[in-house]
Amino acid sequence: MPFASSTGRILSQLVAVVSLIASISYVGFIPAQGDFVQIFIPYCIAFAAYAYLLKRLNHLWAIMLVAICIRLSLVFSFPNLSDDIYRFAWDGRLSHQGINPYIHLPSELIDTDMSGPLDQHIYDQMNSRDYYTVYPPVSQLVFIASTWGPSSDMQSISMLMKAILLLSECACLFVLIALLKHYAIETKRLSIYALNPLVIVEVMGNVHFEGMMIMFFLLGWLLIVRRQIVLAAIPLALSVATKLFPLMLFPFIISYIGIRRAFMLFTTMGLLLVAIFYPIIKHIGFFWQSVDLYFQKFEFNASIYYALRWLGIQLTGYNQIAKIGPLLALITFSSIMYLWYRYARDRKDHIAKYWLLSFSLYLILATTVHPWYLLFPIALCAFTRFRYPLVWSGLILMSYISYAYDPFQENLWMVSFEYLMVFFVIAVEFLDKKK
Repeated sequence: MPFASSTGRILSQLVAVVSLIASISYVGFIPAQGDFVQIFIPYCIAFAAYAYLLKRLNHLWAIMLVAICIRLSLVFSFPNLSDDIYRFAWDGRLSHQGINPYIHLPSELIDTDMSGPLDQHIYDQMNSRDYYTVYPPVSQLVFIASTWGPSSDMQSISMLMKAILLLSECACLFVLIALLKHYAIETKRLSIYALNPLVIVEVMGNVHFEGMMIMFFLLGWLLIVRRQIVLAAIPLALSVATKLFPLMLFPFIISYIGIRRAFMLFTTMGLLLVAIFYPIIKHIGFFWQSVDLYFQKFEFNASIYYALRWLGIQLTGYNQIAKIGPLLALITFSSIMYLWYRYARDRKDHIAKYWLLSFSLYLILATTVHPWYLLFPIALCAFTRFRYPLVWSGLILMSYISYAYDPFQENLWMVSFEYLMVFFVIAVEFLDKKK
């Protein structure tokens, strides 16, 4: 009887693993960005398999094997749910021709002699022709490495980019294991990040660099807990130079390691960041111009902001994003400073909780919340008791329904359902804490 029970468990786990791999592979290879039903149904299957494996798959190396196999399979797919790769390729090919991607709008270059052999078909697919690039230097290095050679074949560029991200993801899994062991947390929690369908789809399917940013940040954290403070400055600087998001979490490190060590860490990190950003420092205004536009023009899948936008339209008759966006950014900053104050009076090993709450506040108050922005909270929640980022990761893919409309428009009923469910789960988890 025990043998039959064991066989049944193994078979059920195998079915879940096959379902996870097959459904994510389908999403990665088959549907286009606007094929919402073909995206959402297999994603739901993948998420159901993921939920089952979180409970049942306990062997660390089985988790690692499944995670790496899924990621490896998507190296050969083309990013069919996002067109960001065309901007990545454009920036990379500009650099190869000696043209600084930070100081030229694509729309300015394409019709001038400076464009040289730039690719019209890449330009035609871009979604940011009239914006300066917002991708920091480490991301740009990956763009350059992926566009090496004379070929502008997008499939080859995609595979090179994904091969780099695969190495980054594998490194991230090993770093996660080391951190879990350091905090005496069961290593099977690796599956929270390693098998999450949103993580796999957005990093390995759609080539978003949040995965690389997370890897560098967690590596820096690992070196900090091992008291290698100066050495930790290197990956932490690289995380910022991949994506700017980690900047909001650095104040907590001061309380974690103390002022003297923090001074050493941030001095070293500052020098490294100056060196990394040096080629663009004199042109940094173009970079920040596009970052500023993020708060004053872009809006997608927001929660609190949409409620305030509706209120502003009722009162004034037009969209007040230029005022609401910066106001919400200020509230976010103030809230994170308050959480830092609270953390300074709490146990130091609770840092992951405060990082998670800070990043979650940022997303809840943001004007734009793309699905890949949620990857950082998914990684952080493995070190806490909170699981609302996992529920959110199952719901946020509903935002892809916006691409099913021609022209593009958001389905605010879907957005409302997403956030009502997320806020409900957050409330439940916090009420459980009070009990």
